[in-house]
Amino acid sequence: MSNPLSGPKALTRAVVDAQSWYIDPTVIRKRWSEWEYNLVEHGEGKGKLYFATMWDNAVARPHPLLVDPSLDVPHEPHEFYNYEDEFIFKLYNKDLFKGCPVGLQLIGRRLEEEAVLRMTEIVEDTLGKWKCVHYLDICTMAAWREF
Repeated sequence: MSNPLSGPKALTRAVVDAQSWYIDPTVIRKRWSEWEYNLVEHGEGKGKLYFATMWDNAVARPHPLLVDPSLDVPHEPHEFYNYEDEFIFKLYNKDLFKGCPVGLQLIGRRLEEEAVLRMTEIVEDTLGKWKCVHYLDICTMAAWREF
């Protein structure tokens, strides 16, 4: 949808502010909540940030934020749901994707889209700081080697 998170936030606000429940009675009546966006029920976004995998079921395994060919080995072919599932399975090449970012899915409580958007902003900010620090470390090491 958009690289900066301001895009999905603006879209979500526009959809909610349109009050489509007046047009379609099956739409849940829910206005934008700054209270939920500010993570009031979630410690207001303060404290330590944790990443977790809900469980290790041999399909979803904890791994670093970048593809590591030694860890991210493809699973054996299995029974596919459909041809698209098989096509996507065959796209993965551990050596081709080495060092690429790993996707991240944030899940929130039902009807707490505002909180999920805010949590996404926190994760983006945190990863941006991590990337910046590690980029500087890499640049420093490269400069030291040249010295």
